[in-house]
Amino acid sequence: MDDNFDTLEPISLDYLLDWSSLRSRSLIKDSCKPNNEVNNLRPVAVTDSLANIFEAILLNEVEKDYKDHPKQFGFKECSSCQHAIFILKQAIKISRLLKKRLYMCSIDASKAFDKVNRLNLCAKLIQNNFNPEITMVIMKYYKNSLMLVKNDTDFSYFLPIKLGVKQVGKSLVIKL
Repeated sequence: MDDNFDTLEPISLDYLLDWSSLRSRSLIKDSCKPNNEVNNLRPVAVTDSLANIFEAILLNEVEKDYKDHPKQFGFKECSSCQHAIFILKQAIKISRLLKKRLYMCSIDASKAFDKVNRLNLCAKLIQNNFNPEITMVIMKYYKNSLMLVKNDTDFSYFLPIKLGVKQVGKSLVIKL
């Protein structure tokens, strides 16, 4: 076997279709309630391990060119919500000392990943001179996203996912 990676054939991006698919199943929220009641079910999408590895590799490539804003707290190494809370407490303390008003805005972006328009994401990447090779790979990856829904022992057909981006581990989309 040849250990020289330079001589390896590139893998077709069509191969992504095999492992960029999500598997969805419903978790029962309250076992005392009926398990066929929609409000008692929580859908969970499981990503293939290869997709997680692929996103980690892409993230490493993105981080070579992209630097976080110094005031960003969320999804940043060596930073946490506690840092943001500390800054907020200090701002409150200073505004009280100076007898000045303090305005604050809190944004819950927990559902933001589900609603990302992929065409707009691609347009923004292009507008911001994002690496075109990585942009193409990301768009191909999401274009081929499918979901398989499992309900007890029944399975759906593969369904195309047209909206949203995957939120896994050290997520690539946070950088985008």
